[in-house]
Amino acid sequence: MWLEKLCKAHIYNADREDLKTSHNVVVKILPQLIREHWRRIGYDHPPRGEEIGKLCREIDLLHPQVNDANRRPDNVEYPWLGTSGEIDIPAEWKFPLAARLESNTGRLLLKASSHLTRNPALFLS
Repeated sequence: MWLEKLCKAHIYNADREDLKTSHNVVVKILPQLIREHWRRIGYDHPPRGEEIGKLCREIDLLHPQVNDANRRPDNVEYPWLGTSGEIDIPAEWKFPLAARLESNTGRLLLKASSHLTRNPALFLS
């Protein structure tokens, strides 16, 4: 939710009417915010954009309304019917994204996002 709200702040500032009511915004906005942040701080070796994009897509899929055409029922808000026929609940579910955020790319994404959150003027200008 934190990253969705960070992206929404940019959307409202950039007057992106097409995305204001969407929940699927992290993959569309965060990679460009991070690239711009890295450019401004002179970061020489950013990870490939596709790696960041894949992580951002997984972050979007955590939202219950972004369920990849019902192929991804797991979400961070509501229980869902698992493949075993049992009800799975978010508090007990091991989301694969958690391990991916521990990769170098994941750490860079979180570090840049945290910096953008603390210094929103970096992307609101």
